[in-house]
Amino acid sequence: MRSILHSAHALLLMAAGIASAAQPTTPPPLDAFFAGIRLNTVSISPDGRYLAMSMVQDGNFGIFFQDRTNGQPAKQVAALKGEDGFLPIWCKWANTTRMLCSLRGLLQEMGQNIPITRLISLNADGSDLKVLGKSQRAIVGSLAQDRIIDFTPDDPATVLIELDEGGDGAGGRTNTYGFPDGYPDVYELNVYTGERKLVQHENPPLQTFISDGKGNLRLGVGTRKDETLYMVRRQGETDWRELTRIKAFQKTAKLEPMAIIPGSNFAYATGDFEGRGALWKIDLTDETAPALVYSHDKVDLDSPLMTANGNRLLGVAFTTDKPQSLYFDTELAGVYEALVKGMGGRTVRIIDATPTFSTLVITTESDTEAPSFFTLDRDASGGGKLTRIGSNAPGLAPFALATQKPISFTSRDGKTIPGYLTLPVQTSNGAKPPLILMPHGGPHARDSWGFDPWLQYLASQGYAVLQVEFRGSTGYGYDWFDSGFRDWGGLPYNDVIDGTKWALAEGYADPARVCVVGASYGGYMALLIATRNADKMFRCSIAISGVSDLVDLKRETGLTRGEVTSRSIGIDDKKMRDDSPRARASQINLPLMLIHGDRDYTVQVAQTKAMDAALKSAGKPHETVIIKGTDHYFLMDTHRRQWFTTMGEFLKKNLAP
Repeated sequence: MRSILHSAHALLLMAAGIASAAQPTTPPPLDAFFAGIRLNTVSISPDGRYLAMSMVQDGNFGIFFQDRTNGQPAKQVAALKGEDGFLPIWCKWANTTRMLCSLRGLLQEMGQNIPITRLISLNADGSDLKVLGKSQRAIVGSLAQDRIIDFTPDDPATVLIELDEGGDGAGGRTNTYGFPDGYPDVYELNVYTGERKLVQHENPPLQTFISDGKGNLRLGVGTRKDETLYMVRRQGETDWRELTRIKAFQKTAKLEPMAIIPGSNFAYATGDFEGRGALWKIDLTDETAPALVYSHDKVDLDSPLMTANGNRLLGVAFTTDKPQSLYFDTELAGVYEALVKGMGGRTVRIIDATPTFSTLVITTESDTEAPSFFTLDRDASGGGKLTRIGSNAPGLAPFALATQKPISFTSRDGKTIPGYLTLPVQTSNGAKPPLILMPHGGPHARDSWGFDPWLQYLASQGYAVLQVEFRGSTGYGYDWFDSGFRDWGGLPYNDVIDGTKWALAEGYADPARVCVVGASYGGYMALLIATRNADKMFRCSIAISGVSDLVDLKRETGLTRGEVTSRSIGIDDKKMRDDSPRARASQINLPLMLIHGDRDYTVQVAQTKAMDAALKSAGKPHETVIIKGTDHYFLMDTHRRQWFTTMGEFLKKNLAP
């Protein structure tokens, strides 16, 4: 073990260039964010021979394979352009030579943008490409065709997949034939031929199934109104029985099962421990009490770390100031710790591995370095070989990126609020930089330390950026999340305002040049601040994919994502109307820009169009930019360039000295 750790440590020191003498001092130009071959995902075959990767080059996405035994560079086996309508999301190995890749696209139906996924399979050399999951009986077919729930290691030619094609009348069901109804069937799918065999009829209200990683369906999860229902098959049984019900929006001691321990009547579950999300082991027969596996004393767990087939717990991930992992396996823990030490402050993630962990795929990143991908081959003698695969943003390597610093401040009601502050690499003649308040999306999400191209673009233009983990954010315990719940325009608003005042009082930025820029929920906050800027602390506002009317949003999410999601927005219609920026358009007193993708399915573009109309009706000057062809995430280079350029020009105009 000692030689493995020392070898990994030494190799990482060399590969990461920790001892490099010269550090760049010039901020990157816009083109640098899009330069080079940018690596997005990497997966390794079970025998360690092949890599499958998705990359972007010259604005186009591609799927690549590499044979690690012949020394040849990666070979592109599928090219995907934005106009094709589908982009690669992930690739995973069904066996040693056959790869499955998920593609995401958009369907327009009755004026709504609906995300759809397709599943392709191909050999390691790129041959025999097939589209899998095609409907064999439905009129419309399943919108999601990539929901693999088990890679069935005992049968390398098949996987278990969920497909929602509506009811067919079997088992007394009366759903409309051929149209998705929210309740999937489960099939055994042949990854070579696309043939499939039904193994589980849809079973309302179950909306997804969980296997034991060995081909056996053991858990089912669904919702009824504001409850989540969990059903279980005990070891050796074929019938489903109710395990637990958990009411939404209420603090509860009940635990949510998420992974079966194979060959047993035990499962891992997530749930509360002393006010924070923790990992538990539960007995599906209720014969023994739940046992705490791990909890952190300050933050929620982000997720358990499982093997690729989901049948073995490796450790847990959590985020304090920075993302971290804790591995329970002694050998993996030692390798991970050596990797972290060798990377000189960068975060490290093990993202894939061969079944015996003889070869690991890892990523490393920091606030000033885009993710880099490596393979680490371990040998029986205790040595190891680290090989660099590529970078997510190689064009940024010659330039200086800005440091993201964890901060905290005291709110008006005495709470300590965490956040991050990023100062630009260069300022003009030592003057204080202008400040961008950047509230995160969600709102039930959080910011994190690490590489963020949006953040770095703003810093490259000379702006300081403040990110506030306002109440309602996730990761800081139940009370933190709950105190901002169903209160979109209340406590979260107070926290971001208090954070801005703190940053200015501390002298980090020029108080005469402050702007709020946010996307999704952050876009909502940018609009809300624009309507409440009575003290004129903010000089401008940019809302990207922003929500302008909470009542409309609740109705939209109720139609597309169910009652639980819609009720999380709020239940008091009067408060939601009062907190809706569209109803307060006449109160806006600063320059405002609206940016939205016309194919956004997360926040419909109608939200921005309605705000635009309200501003015109109120006679308020503003700029509205609808970017054609993109959804909520601006994944294509052309769309992101337009977003960055439009945003940069507006900020330069309104935050000039």
